[in-house]
Amino acid sequence: MRVFLRVFPLFLSLLLSAGVARADELHLENGDRLTGRILSESPERVVLETEALGKVSVLRDHLKRVVRVSPPPAADSAGEKPKDPEAKVRERLAWTQREWKGQAALGADLSRGNTDKTSLSGRFGLGGKTGADEWTAKAEAAFGESDDATDVQRADGSLRYAFSFWERLAWYNFYTVQGMHDRFANVNWRLSPVAGVGYWWSDEPPLKWMGEIGAGIERTEFRGGTPRRTAATLMTRGWVEADLWGDAKLTQELTLWPRFGDGQSGEFRLKSETKFSDPIWERLKINLRLIDEYDSEPAGDAKRNDLRLISDLSWDF
Repeated sequence: MRVFLRVFPLFLSLLLSAGVARADELHLENGDRLTGRILSESPERVVLETEALGKVSVLRDHLKRVVRVSPPPAADSAGEKPKDPEAKVRERLAWTQREWKGQAALGADLSRGNTDKTSLSGRFGLGGKTGADEWTAKAEAAFGESDDATDVQRADGSLRYAFSFWERLAWYNFYTVQGMHDRFANVNWRLSPVAGVGYWWSDEPPLKWMGEIGAGIERTEFRGGTPRRTAATLMTRGWVEADLWGDAKLTQELTLWPRFGDGQSGEFRLKSETKFSDPIWERLKINLRLIDEYDSEPAGDAKRNDLRLISDLSWDF
């Protein structure tokens, strides 16, 4: 936990500063990038004021991505007002064809805590969404051995469904089931179904952030003779993603699972994950993740804190 208290403020300060004092950006199809202040937008073009070139008008056909930091203009060059939030909601509700995307990654996992080894790490994710709902499945595993003996064996996964509703579809219900196994933390298996509600304060670049809370059950079977444990939990989660340079992103996620039950009041699990991601070629990305997991009451002789630094390459499909 002391490691977390030292490392987390540093990464959080980097994250919060990422969206400050940045200019609007136009990313062109040829790989060039223009920075300045967006003066106007229309369906055909974007007008940007830059320090070096002055006012520049770029056709939408030549744009790959627009990153806006400044407030949107009251009207574009043709006198048309920007699309109101209700129009955006109508567009999302009209999007009924589910779109599927996935990612697979392979890399190295440097662990400190219940295991002090570097191991092979892999993960896989698949998501399908419409304008109002989304299915997400994730799985990750790490394995390592030395002298013909296993010294790293960890796996976790989740299945999640979320449905947006109400004001600008910023509110959503979610239903998730999470599972994990960690041999050297003395966890044979843990299953945690949770249902709750969340809210998107911002779901557009350059800074996305949301929070959610849900109630559920945590059931754990331990290794080494520790009795099976079942507890009620009230999961709280916060997530922030900031655009950096180009298509690079910095993400911070913090999740707390307090436990309630006979003799378990005051016990909790805490997980912090900080992730840096940067595309290096089309769908290929390089990722660096710092994961800190803390359990106030681990089983047997397991340590409370597990710290992992994971470097991997991922492929989007």
